[in-house]
Amino acid sequence: MAEKFNISPETVRRHAAAGQWPASRIGNRYRFSPDHARQIESESEIRTDNTPIFPEDRIRDALRHLS
Repeated sequence: MAEKFNISPETVRRHAAAGQWPASRIGNRYRFSPDHARQIESESEIRTDNTPIFPEDRIRDALRHLS
């Protein structure tokens, strides 16, 4: 999950331990099934695409596509 969302493994553990992300616990590790990953992607604010964050960047990209 850390690689997929480009975040630290500690952040992944913290989200799973707090119950913010669905995960199966196996010993001291958290396991994320493909269904868990889809649910996390749909519910979280993690950006998985490369759309610009700031409005100025979105405007610049839109103008670039028009020309």
